[in-house]
Amino acid sequence: MKKFLLLILIFCNTNKMTIAAPKTNLITKSISSNNPLKKIIKAIAKSNVYEIPSVNTTDRSTSRQNVQYEELLKIATVQELSDLATKNKNTIVRLYAFRALVAKQKDIPKNIIDLVLNDNETVNIKDGDKVAKVPLNSIAKGFLY
Repeated sequence: MKKFLLLILIFCNTNKMTIAAPKTNLITKSISSNNPLKKIIKAIAKSNVYEIPSVNTTDRSTSRQNVQYEELLKIATVQELSDLATKNKNTIVRLYAFRALVAKQKDIPKNIIDLVLNDNETVNIKDGDKVAKVPLNSIAKGFLY
């Protein structure tokens, strides 16, 4: 009888483990694979360059990164932009997310500003035909002022 009860307990515990759902990260959950935001983020990261917006509005539409930025600005929530700007591993994604966050929300929390302004990772920037490497924080400062 004791062996039978022991087997039942083991069986019940095993079934509980297989039924339990895996824990998901808030960022992963909010950016699911069928979400268009994920495609935008992938495209921005794949390009791996920050394109300086042209002052000429007709040129702006030809820049793929700026089109992706406009989509990011339109689709992403303030919380998603905050998470992307502070937690994404790609510097280009963090930079575009911070730019969109500043455009969407005028009062940026100090902790986010501090994280971005202390980010010294280099970013490939493209201004017309010129390409250079610049610290992320030096570009991000321009979004605030």
